[in-house]
Order: sequence, then C-alpha cells, then structure tokens
Amino acid sequence: ATGIEPRAPARLRPLALPSRRFVADVNVTRLGALLRMAGFDCLCLPELDDAGIAETAAREGCILLSRDRNLLKRKIIIHGHLVRSHLPERQLAEVFDLYGLDHKVRPFTRCMKCNTLLRPIRKEAILERLEPLTKKYYAAFFICKGCNSLYWPGSHRDKMAALLARVLSRPGRPGADRLALRPDTKGLGRASPQGGLANGSREPAWAAEPDPLSLIDGPAVTGRAQPAPEVQR
Repeated sequence: ATGIEPRAPARLRPLALPSRRFVADVNVTRLGALLRMAGFDCLCLPELDDAGIAETAAREGCILLSRDRNLLKRKIIIHGHLVRSHLPERQLAEVFDLYGLDHKVRPFTRCMKCNTLLRPIRKEAILERLEPLTKKYYAAFFICKGCNSLYWPGSHRDKMAALLARVLSRPGRPGADRLALRPDTKGLGRASPQGGLANGSREPAWAAEPDPLSLIDGPAVTGRAQPAPEVQR
C-alpha cells in the first residue's frame, strides 16, 4: 500500500512537507523510539509543553504523532495523526499502514537516544570505552555524533529485529510474505523484498551504550541531546 504521502499537496493539506519526518508526543515516546530503530527521522521532546511541541512540528515540517486530540486540533498543526493503539508495536504498524512506510525501512541507522544518523568508527579510536569481552569479540562499531553513544552487533538487536519483522509481515500487507530483514553492506540493516539473510548466516544482534531496549520497554525517550565532543579517530 502506498499510504498517505505528506510530501504531496492535498485538498485538506495544501502545504506539502519537504520530507517525511515525525514528532512523537510524550504519550507515544516508545513509538518514537521504534520509528528511530526502523530508520525514520523522529523527534521526541518530553521537555516541551503542548504549545512547544506544536510549534516545533510546524517549524520543522514534521508529522505530529499523538494520542492527544486537543493537541492535534491546534490550528498550527497541518500534518498529524491521532494514534489509536495503546501498544507500541501496534502503533508502529498503524503508522506504517497510514504512511506506507514498509519499503522505506532502514533499520539500525539512527541513534535511538537522540535521532542522529550513525557513522562507522574504527575500533582503535574507542578501545578505552569498550568492555574486555566487547573488545575481544566485536570488530564493527558505529557512533552517534549527537550524543556520543556507541553501537555494535551485540546482544540486543535480535529482539528489536524480531519486533520489526513482525510488523513488516503483519497480515493484510501486500508483499508481506516477501519482505524480510537482512544486514546491508554497511552492517546496519535494511528491509529487503528478497528476504533471507546475507551469506545464509544468522542476523547479528545490536548492542549499544545505553541499552537500546530500555528506550522501548523502559523509561520515556529523551529529546535531542546537545552535541558531545567527537571521539578522535
């Protein structure tokens, strides 16, 4: 399904968005974390009140996701969606359905803490930050330049990949039986219509500082962090 295309003008929304970006209200912060995990640009700003969230969504050209009808009724909001489900996984499927996001997934390419795109970094540049077993068993690492968090193929990605796979294979989705997750050439991950795993191997897990699962199952996701000093390469 193609879903709603917010980047194209419509009768009820004559102002098109320059890109597909989201703002997650505080009542759907775990949905925001899942969107980031799937590779979508999503701001989570729990420190702002309703007026601030609405102004940010309008100023940044974002789709506002919320369970608060009154917030979405503000005149400044042009693109928004009232999230129906209470469960984060179903909320993600709801947003995927509405905006046709299934084939635009780029999993594990954004920092789940602050939304910044991840970049590869040499292991030698971050050795002092790694635990002994991590140093021994892992070679590929990625860093967030926004909050300085590290990510690597570790013990947590299996659960997140399984959740995303369930959403991508949900009943009633066209081509759902052909859509699967597999690592891309950069070792991060992507949705592939061919399915299967690269080289026939088991998908790597995903670990990070902080624990990325805590952003889904634990406390609310924080907003954008101030840029931290870059790790010297």
